[in-house]
Amino acid sequence: INTEIGISQTILERLRPQHHIFVAEMGAYERGEIKRSCLIARPKIGVLTGLNEQHAALFGGLDKTFQAKYELVTALPADGLLVVNGECSELVSRLQQAPCRMIGCFLDEEKKMPLAHEAAVAKNIRVHRDFLQFSYHEVPYSVPLIGRFQIINVLMAIVVAEHLGMKRDQIVKAVSKLAPPEKTMVLKNMSRGFVIDDSYNVNPTGLRSALLHLQHFDEHQKVIFFPGILELGDHSTAVHEELG
Repeated sequence: INTEIGISQTILERLRPQHHIFVAEMGAYERGEIKRSCLIARPKIGVLTGLNEQHAALFGGLDKTFQAKYELVTALPADGLLVVNGECSELVSRLQQAPCRMIGCFLDEEKKMPLAHEAAVAKNIRVHRDFLQFSYHEVPYSVPLIGRFQIINVLMAIVVAEHLGMKRDQIVKAVSKLAPPEKTMVLKNMSRGFVIDDSYNVNPTGLRSALLHLQHFDEHQKVIFFPGILELGDHSTAVHEELG
């Protein structure tokens, strides 16, 4: 429920005094929507998960899509936190400044991110057919999710959890119990093979990552059902040819 109306309804109808943390996804179909959502929710923590060709037809290109996402950054207070997917070069190359503490999240090796105050690095990465392993600050994590790209998502969540005061043993336990949302990289063991159900939504980065995970099933014949990606605008032909 990532629109300004949906966020407002959630705040009005579901938040209670006993709630300490409110996590909201902020979506946009035009510039200004995330800014308005921030005026409603007043976030103290922002997480930038990525930037790709998705919605290029709506915004008119990556630069304008980034400008819409950057509205979250400018809404953060001086004592807030910005967590960034450092593996996303399109995002990192456009990120010039942040008004608060900023942590870039990376896989395996530290990379330079403009103005990143700190780096969080996942190391000792192992990608299995049906789960993931990595370490962060010498603490091992086992994640019951599939797809190497999920490690950066989990790492960003760990950084936020630590910032909010969770102890590492609590985080390790929580991570070990993660489950994928319905129709989002769900691995099903069938009688004659496997099905990976990733049919909820699709963007170019997510589909590339999903296709890469098929290397763990080389002993099987592979069949992909793919309806195509919408809202890519002028990028559509090039993106679909690359994915093909």
